[in-house]
Amino acid sequence: MMNKRSYEKAITDFDMAIQIKPDFADAYYARGVAKGNLGQYEDAISDYDQAIRLKPDDADAYFNRGVAKGKLKKYPDAITDYDKAIQLKPDDAEAYLNRGIAKGSLGQYPDAITDFDQAIALKPDEAKAYSNRGIAKGKHGQHQDAISDYDQAIQLNPEYAKAYHSRGLAKFNLGQYEDAIADYDQVIRVNPEYAEAYLSRGVAKGSLGQHQDAITDFDKAIRLNPEYAEAFSNRGIVKDRLKQHQGAIADFDQAIRLNPDDAQAYYNRGNILDILEQHLEALANYEKTIELDPFFFEAYQNRANVKIKFADYHGAISDLNKALELNPNNADAYFFNRGLAKSNLGQHQNAIIDYDQAIQLNPEYAEAYCGRGFAKGALKQYPEAIADYDQAIQLKPDYAEAYFNRGVARGALKQYPKAIADCDQAIQLKPNYAKAYFLRGFMHQDLGQPEKAKADFTKALELGFIPPDPKTDDTPT
Repeated sequence: MMNKRSYEKAITDFDMAIQIKPDFADAYYARGVAKGNLGQYEDAISDYDQAIRLKPDDADAYFNRGVAKGKLKKYPDAITDYDKAIQLKPDDAEAYLNRGIAKGSLGQYPDAITDFDQAIALKPDEAKAYSNRGIAKGKHGQHQDAISDYDQAIQLNPEYAKAYHSRGLAKFNLGQYEDAIADYDQVIRVNPEYAEAYLSRGVAKGSLGQHQDAITDFDKAIRLNPEYAEAFSNRGIVKDRLKQHQGAIADFDQAIRLNPDDAQAYYNRGNILDILEQHLEALANYEKTIELDPFFFEAYQNRANVKIKFADYHGAISDLNKALELNPNNADAYFFNRGLAKSNLGQHQNAIIDYDQAIQLNPEYAEAYCGRGFAKGALKQYPEAIADYDQAIQLKPDYAEAYFNRGVARGALKQYPKAIADCDQAIQLKPNYAKAYFLRGFMHQDLGQPEKAKADFTKALELGFIPPDPKTDDTPT
């Protein structure tokens, strides 16, 4: 096998040959091959141009020029060269194989599969053709068929690391995480320096809840490739699951430094910042996510949630409308949040319409019943509000806010003992629930129990939060 020095020496020899005989087509071709092996693809293409000008029927020159163009990601031009190579040499399995790879790189998966079929027909023992056909089938969603192709590729070449890796990805996409890990193990056995295999194995382990083992794999991937943005990003995701929020943010910072166009990394970092109540920073990350990917519907939804916290209800409604437009399949959550924003704007009747939609799409949506109950209570429809809170509590028995809001509605109906019982339950579920103490204080006061009222008001003060009079408060809980 020739090394770099050998190729450089060969280029010098071909230079001399061309100087002596400027119309020496084979010398241009051979010099192009040497340059291509040195990664000098543009210069190689220039030499193939000359070879083809002097020898227009040289199928190999077209083929190798196609290879060089493919290395430069000039896939349409590469396909044109492979077309010509196949026209001149119809039984060239490698030309079909490479043309299929170029078509796959352009997302033309059915056409790529056709080329791989032809390559296999011409050369049934070509493992790369099976492996690449598997990749194309996987991109087209045919994961089980892809696995069959990888099986064949591995049977032909048991040390084919890329085929094991691709088969692992296909199994992962089918939810076969343990089997995927077994394939990634094989990749690492064949090639312990295969960074992508450590990344993929880490992702699969994370999906199985093996978070610490996943981090170990991501660590290894990063040691092998310190510029591996995707490994930093995935390690950040797993650290977030382990509540290691600062470590996760540091990883997303690195992922973004290495790949400033990674919308997902900004989104994930925004989610953690929101959890840490750094809402302005979270908002900036969601905005960057949307700037990079205007179709990222989750970013609109989460940005809306942050806007609600800043009382930007009109902005939140606008974002939720966009999220609903982009992804109608998650409409229940969008309708719920939009209803919340509308209630905060005092548009309670319109809010009820949104909550109705959320409940119709997801009859088990406890929060939507609670939101609708609040909107009905704001419209003084207290019995109807109580019915919604009842439903919310039935679906989610530990829903402290639903007990509290039902207590508000019962208090409005002067059902003070029942209101107190609801406050008791809310406080049992959420011992630092200042609003519930405050409401219970009012109920005791209305029942002529001043000592109990004073104790509850004092407790609310100790908890550091005094809400408005819960009988008139129109802020959703």
